[in-house]
This record gives sequence, structure tokens and C-alpha cells, in this order.
Amino acid sequence: MERPTETIITEVLTTMGFSDFTIDVCTDDTGTTYKVHVPDGRFLIGHQGANLFALNHVIKRIVEHETGVYGRFSIDVNSYQEERNESLKQRARMLADRVRSLASDTELEPMDAYERMIVHAALAESKDITTESTGRGLERRVVIKYQPKKEDELTGGF
Repeated sequence: MERPTETIITEVLTTMGFSDFTIDVCTDDTGTTYKVHVPDGRFLIGHQGANLFALNHVIKRIVEHETGVYGRFSIDVNSYQEERNESLKQRARMLADRVRSLASDTELEPMDAYERMIVHAALAESKDITTESTGRGLERRVVIKYQPKKEDELTGGF
């Protein structure tokens, strides 16, 4: 009998010594997020989210082991990931504006697959901007490219 993901998260956190926490489950178009609220989340988040990344990995492996299905969910602690995603989206939009004004492509720093997906999604609706991932492994990054409208190409942007 498989346990619900929320139960697995609760058991792991309790085993780690956490007792004062709550979990909210939120589902939207990007998937399900288990939002953990704890008085001091520094240990769960870690330096630049490293512990949170590891926690997500461990919980997903447990769920995968029990269900045979890769977990399509994420765990966030004290809105760390949500705030980081919003910051990444804002940065992507700002860089897209820069790309437009300079009519020149820009390459972002290497990112993991999830962060690259956030950038691609943030700029997906832009008519004159495209994004692509380049590089391999830990050096994989997003390139933001300017794609002038057809009439701009014909008139030279005037």
C-alpha cells in the first residue's frame, strides 16, 4: 500500500527532528507543490537551496520507489523556491528588455533544468524573443534571442 506524498514528507521531516511544521498542498498549471512552513527553515533550505534540492530528490525517490512513478511535484520551504522563481522570472524579463533594446542575444549563467524551464516559460509569450538551451551537463544555459518582427526586418526597425 502506497503512502500519500504528504505523509512521506511528514515522516521524513519528523525523522529529521522537525516537529513544528505545517504542509499546504497547492496545485496549479505547473504541477503540485508541497509548501512546508517551519519556524526556522535555514537547515532545510541550506546554502543557495542545496538542502532543499536534496530534500526534493530524496522525497521523489521514495515516492518513485513506492509507486513506480517519477514524482511530478516539488517541495518548497518557507516560500524560498517561490521567491527564487519570481526573482528568476523578473531577471529573465529584464534581460529580454535589454536584448530588445540592443537587438543582441544574451547568454545566462549555467542553470539546472528546472531553472531553465522557469526562464523559458517566463518568456514564452514574447513575440519578438525566443529562448533556447545550449551547452552540456553542468554548463547548460539559456540564451535569450531577439527575433525582430517581419516588418521591422523590412524597414530596418523604423
